[in-house]
Amino acid sequence: HGGLDFQGIARAVFSAVETKLSGSNRRTQGASTITQQVAKNFLLTPDQTVERKIQEAILALRIETAFTKDQILELYMNQIFLGQRAHGFAAAAEIYFGKKLSEVSVAEAAMLAGLPKAPSAYNPIANPRRATQRQRYIIDRMFETGFITETQHEQALAQVLRYRTQSE
Repeated sequence: HGGLDFQGIARAVFSAVETKLSGSNRRTQGASTITQQVAKNFLLTPDQTVERKIQEAILALRIETAFTKDQILELYMNQIFLGQRAHGFAAAAEIYFGKKLSEVSVAEAAMLAGLPKAPSAYNPIANPRRATQRQRYIIDRMFETGFITETQHEQALAQVLRYRTQSE
């Protein structure tokens, strides 16, 4: 894509109109690509207005021309909220495990990788059972896609994670 997900935007607009017409107060759907999220998180307010969404789209198109996909992903990964006041994976590794990102194990990396979908719901300190289910799913997917070996898969599933406490 070129920074915008037009099908997602159309789906979100349709859902928002449907919600408004029905008088429902269900949550609206998102329609943001990673590029749009970078634009929103770095450069815009969190307001959910049509004007702000237009600004987000324009900025996303500009970001796509100025940066490579890898650079955009790196920006996103360095600023995304991951719970416990952690913004970015390096901060999350330090906050959750007291380690540098380069020092985390496969099991710890899988736990961190599960956080972007829902940082509060998958926070291993606040919701350990749910977070562990998500982590195990990610470890399985890492193995299925060939990212880790069978031995690494087994070791990651067996590893008991130790979280950093507030006093450490």
